[in-house]
Amino acid sequence: QFCNGAETCVSGGCMPGTAPSCGDAVMCTTDLCDETADVCRNVPDDTACGASETCNATMGCVPECAGDGDCDDGQFCNGAETCVAGGCMPGTAPDCDDAVMCTTDICDETTDVCRNLPDDSACTSPLVCTPSGCGP
Repeated sequence: QFCNGAETCVSGGCMPGTAPSCGDAVMCTTDLCDETADVCRNVPDDTACGASETCNATMGCVPECAGDGDCDDGQFCNGAETCVAGGCMPGTAPDCDDAVMCTTDICDETTDVCRNLPDDSACTSPLVCTPSGCGP
């Protein structure tokens, strides 16, 4: 049985298996093992949240919203949150990769921009990191 873990045979006897860990660390979901489908389920439960919140299966208790502005957490580097069906959904972090192998690509929360910092140590001497890659 899936929810009890796979038993093993040791010295002619059955040894109990290890049950799957279905906990998702989201406080407002009910975590259960579905023996019929052989999967873990994490079911949102709005009653575990405050009066003006709903349970998002990945974000936990989130405020109810009427528009995207209600969901903005003020953080640039985790993307723009959106309001979907009255609940806030997480944003997608900006892709700061400039495809130049000798730069360190970071999201700067202070200035709300991506930065691509040259790293000469990624180049073979005497080359240095330029906007297009290692060069003279």
